[in-house]
Amino acid sequence: MYIYNCIFTGKEVFSDAYPNKIEDDFVWIVEGKYEELSDQIFDESLFGGYKSEQEATSEYKPVVNTLLRAFRLEEPVTITSLNDFKKALKKYTVNLIAKLNETNPDRVAVLKSKLPKYAKEWAEKFDKIRVYVTEGDGFEVEGTFIILTQDVPFGEEKPDEKCKMTVLTDSLVKEKF
Repeated sequence: MYIYNCIFTGKEVFSDAYPNKIEDDFVWIVEGKYEELSDQIFDESLFGGYKSEQEATSEYKPVVNTLLRAFRLEEPVTITSLNDFKKALKKYTVNLIAKLNETNPDRVAVLKSKLPKYAKEWAEKFDKIRVYVTEGDGFEVEGTFIILTQDVPFGEEKPDEKCKMTVLTDSLVKEKF
């Protein structure tokens, strides 16, 4: 099994245990889905209340994204608008170009030629995507961008609905696990 880590933070982004493919020799497309957590039982005791004998325990079963849960990906708190997204993407691109100049200079030209197409698409669909980063990077946003898309509106997910994660291939390091 292989784990794909962020080139900047060293944290996990995804593994080959999930269906994935490289598109356009530029981005990884990783397929995930939503699942219902069946081991969670919520009652008032979680909030300092006491369970009375008359009350039935209500079982709330949250629906979670398998990719986000498995790799503890976080939504950056600093990206709340399209303008924030564009600024953060520009910073990320500058950092990635500097890193590639050190590690793989031949890929800089590929990045410069292909990223505008994806950046434009993400900006145009900003209301229909979610941006994620690796664990612990939700405030600084120093690492790779992870773009999540799905067929249903965010917040309306149901078990077994699919989602896709898009990550630049050059922002990852492959590690045998």
